[in-house]
Amino acid sequence: MAWYAKPSGGYEPTSPEGESNIFEMHYMFEDNGYSLESQGGIIGNVINESALNVWRWQGDRVNEMYGGYGLFQYTASTTAAVDRYISVCSSLPYYAPNMSTSYVTPGAQVTDAICQVNVFITDYLNKWHSTIWRSYWPSDSNLRAKVNHILSTYGNGSTLTMAQFKTINNIEDATIAFLGAFEGPLVPNYTPRVASANRVYQILQ
Repeated sequence: MAWYAKPSGGYEPTSPEGESNIFEMHYMFEDNGYSLESQGGIIGNVINESALNVWRWQGDRVNEMYGGYGLFQYTASTTAAVDRYISVCSSLPYYAPNMSTSYVTPGAQVTDAICQVNVFITDYLNKWHSTIWRSYWPSDSNLRAKVNHILSTYGNGSTLTMAQFKTINNIEDATIAFLGAFEGPLVPNYTPRVASANRVYQILQ
């Protein structure tokens, strides 16, 4: 398999490029002890964040100040809140982002994906939010119940560590856990992410 990237747009999970990127992530997660379900939860979220494009900029527009970048849509700049991929991770192995949405910039490499995944695996940006629930999420008793179930089943009742996340053995639980603990979007749109995670799980099986 190989990594694939392009300046803008995304890949369908069943396309040759999308499936190859799924398996490249799978190999890295498998080497680090992630259950197949937790992998599905991560990659299902990635599909909804970047459509599996290693070089994807949020909205297909370069915005170093506030925009998201890459598979996980890390916020790019030091002026952003916590996840500052472009400005903080430049000294890490394989770091080679593409800084345009219309052409490949000098020095950009598809292996930037390896750096992006390793930044997550090591929590290099200290981004893991162990309570899963986000204070800015709208009241949703159904989602709150799902989060409480995850915390009590896999965590200690109130928090979930990355090590505990690795052991999750249910696709929906893994998807929602990653959504809250790592991505933290303004709108917790977990239903399409769970659907994507199930597609990934079927591909990996």
